[in-house]
Amino acid sequence: MSRGGVECPIRPQGRGRPAVVVRRAPRGRPAADLGIQRRAARCRRPGLRQRHLQTNADAHRGREGSRAGFSRRPGHRGGDEIVCRPGIVITLDEQRRVLRWARQAITAAVTGQPPFVISESELTDRLRQPQAVFVTLTKAGELRGCIGEMDFHAPLYRNLLGAAVAAALEDPRFPPVQPDELPTIRLAVSLLDPPVPIARPELFDATRHGIIVERGLHRALLLPQVAREYGWDAPTTLAAVCRKAGLPADAWRWPDTRLQVFTAFDFGESK
Repeated sequence: MSRGGVECPIRPQGRGRPAVVVRRAPRGRPAADLGIQRRAARCRRPGLRQRHLQTNADAHRGREGSRAGFSRRPGHRGGDEIVCRPGIVITLDEQRRVLRWARQAITAAVTGQPPFVISESELTDRLRQPQAVFVTLTKAGELRGCIGEMDFHAPLYRNLLGAAVAAALEDPRFPPVQPDELPTIRLAVSLLDPPVPIARPELFDATRHGIIVERGLHRALLLPQVAREYGWDAPTTLAAVCRKAGLPADAWRWPDTRLQVFTAFDFGESK
């Protein structure tokens, strides 16, 4: 795609299933004075096979930042109703810490220093909670790397460090980040709510949800930002995510194709 697109490769979690990642922009108090950019710079990179990372900002308001996820009503197994639930709340101060840690981890890895270690005294209870994370790097508004850690059992800070270093050094689409690039690179961090299965494609709301499609070994995702930016309706978005997964455009209609929706929360460095 030519605008707003960020691809994040699937990153395996050991011998488990691959990770997928997403992102969104919170709303609330302006954060420029805090060195936090509430919406990451748009990353332009051609090709529909990109992984797009953004989510619905309208569900996220407040001074400290908030996020909403989705869960099934008890007794429903991917049924007709998707119920919003509160997600992790991370304060502006914690956002600044997370961004600083990500940059320090990248700097250490790129310059050949010992791995960056977070001081125990800086870890809050929220930052110790299990949380999937991805890190996106941009340079002059263009994508420079993006990797996510989709381990919902590992703490936020641990997933953060793994995703940050991997985004700088292991994204297969780019050469490793070089030390002289560090001053020109900007970071964005996204926190992902667990995806929730939906029983019918009609339950996917292209104006609110990110979407994951999975069938056999084929898997891909699109973020809500994509559909909004291109004016796509739900069928168009579902067809696009199927093509990204290497499936026919109408595979979302097949009974054995698995669909999941998600939201996320993102924040980034100011320019």
